[in-house]
Amino acid sequence: MKNFFKIALISLGLLSMFSCEDDDENSLPSAAKLTTPVNEAKDMEVKPAFNWEKSLDPDNDMVKYDLYVSETKEFIADDKVAKGISENTFTLKTALKPHTEYFWKVVADDDNGGSAESEVWSFTTKNSAPTVSGLEFPLNEAVDVEKNITMKWTAEDLDGDELKYNIYLGKSEELTESDIVAKDITATEYAVELDGHTQYFWKVVVVDTEGESVASDVASFTTLNSLPSKVDLKTPANEHTGVVKTVKISWSEATDADNDAVTYTIYYGTNKEINENFPYKKDLTVTEFTLNNLRGNATYFWKIVAVDSEGGKTSSDVFSFSTDNTPPTAAVLNDEITESIKDDKLNVELSWEASTDPDKKKDSEGKLQPEKLVYDLYVSTDDSFDAADLKQADIEELTFVVEGLEFETAYYAMLKTKDETGAVVESNVINFTTRGSETGIAEGTWTDTRDGKVYKTVTINGKTWLAENYAYLPFFVDPDNDENKCSVYGLPIVAGFGQSDFVMPTVAEAKAHENYGKYGVMYSAYYLDDVAPEGWHVATDEEWKELERFSGMDENDVDYTGYRGNTTHKFLSTTWNSTPEATNELKFNALPGGYNKTVEDKGEGSYTYFWTNSYKTNIFTGGKSYWNRALSGSKAGVNRGSTKPSTYRMYIRLVKDN
Repeated sequence: MKNFFKIALISLGLLSMFSCEDDDENSLPSAAKLTTPVNEAKDMEVKPAFNWEKSLDPDNDMVKYDLYVSETKEFIADDKVAKGISENTFTLKTALKPHTEYFWKVVADDDNGGSAESEVWSFTTKNSAPTVSGLEFPLNEAVDVEKNITMKWTAEDLDGDELKYNIYLGKSEELTESDIVAKDITATEYAVELDGHTQYFWKVVVVDTEGESVASDVASFTTLNSLPSKVDLKTPANEHTGVVKTVKISWSEATDADNDAVTYTIYYGTNKEINENFPYKKDLTVTEFTLNNLRGNATYFWKIVAVDSEGGKTSSDVFSFSTDNTPPTAAVLNDEITESIKDDKLNVELSWEASTDPDKKKDSEGKLQPEKLVYDLYVSTDDSFDAADLKQADIEELTFVVEGLEFETAYYAMLKTKDETGAVVESNVINFTTRGSETGIAEGTWTDTRDGKVYKTVTINGKTWLAENYAYLPFFVDPDNDENKCSVYGLPIVAGFGQSDFVMPTVAEAKAHENYGKYGVMYSAYYLDDVAPEGWHVATDEEWKELERFSGMDENDVDYTGYRGNTTHKFLSTTWNSTPEATNELKFNALPGGYNKTVEDKGEGSYTYFWTNSYKTNIFTGGKSYWNRALSGSKAGVNRGSTKPSTYRMYIRLVKDN
């Protein structure tokens, strides 16, 4: 009995021990139940969505899923298309092959390493329909197709299915089963015999091994038409010359083997290779036509194309004819002349209105360009002209400066315009008398009634200038417009860089400054329109040019920028230490008063700057850039520029209004 109890106790202990060990073992999740795609599903998309019922885990472990998709029932590691899926659905991102059977399963994994596989289901992706890439021959709307042809097309199938073709060919755009001329052929071409002079319609229906079929577009073509006969060109004869502005062309009548109605198309132009995309006249039923408004000095090429009612065309030979040269119009010499003195010699600039020529010539690239016109200028002391009176031949511009004419002498001038073909026309004749040999310079004075200041003046060629810098000083900064500023060299009106103890001077202090009496006043460009008193104005860029011409500056230099010519010495006061030596021949009395760069004065003793009241306008900002002049003791030429800011202050010279 004791042994029985011992055995029972041992059994209870072992049972208790094994029960504890069973509590630590992991329970596997249930296998997922596949739902879609249903087993053996057909015509599935190539990116299907997979769905299954969630697995249950007795231990309430988290379950995730691995999805396998394979072309065989035997899955390998590479068939795992997604792993660790937390939901019970997954959509492929990478497309499967079309028209292919696939197998799939889901493996449920808990987070303690337990797993369970679902059943293996299958599905088949849908078939890809074939496509007809193109009807290669005959092309749509092709004309003049031969009557015995091999029709050709291209097709493809993404699944690699074998393709068969049904060929439809008929005379109506609505093709029916009765128009099938070939059925279930495997080649991509088919030979047919056709009626001539006929419009056909055709298409190809391609069928794959799954029975999917696709039809091409319907294309049309027209078989070969009997062309009309070639016409003979009659008049003008080939290479005929001497045509003026109008010519009548004529040709023989064309015939047509199909008895189609025939019309005529005229092509003509100055290119030997006639472009049939640009007919001159179409649908003519007559065999002659008049061409008008021909260009002179040109060779024209022409031909006639006979066209039947079916569009058949036959071209004639190409003939040519040439027109006579058209002389240019006469140039018109202007009565006004411009005189200047250089090295004590009188130069006269003549100008004229251009000749025109309607004729054109081809350049090296075959492009039509206007005929080049040049001018021969004759100047004589009487109104008859001979070769000795030719001053310059082949002038291309519309102005010319005749150098070295006599003072106080009557002259006559005439132009001959020449075109490239040798035509010559004469202009009108003008006469003019040159000025006297005196310098044309007269000195004087003028009093500014606004402040009583007396200025020296100089009248040059009838125009009166101030012979010293203007010195009107009503303020330093205009109280109504702070862009209008005035200052005297050496007397700042704004603080310098880093200057903290600046004190604005008074106008009285400025007028007492030695440089006020010596150099005058410098002005910002903003003040140029308002600074001059009634009857006077700030000298313009053109008026400075007139003065520079009078000084002897070459006409070719006047319009340039930078330092031009070599006449600076004629403007400079003889007190100026300069190279070449200042002569002040113009009585301009320019002094080296420098200029102001907004916050600093610069250049005294070396150079000076003058504003003109002329400007360029910036096409983008609308801002004004005023022209200025600079005179330097170390430069032979007068500088012309327009890059200085309008805030800079420079000297000005006034000119009396006419």
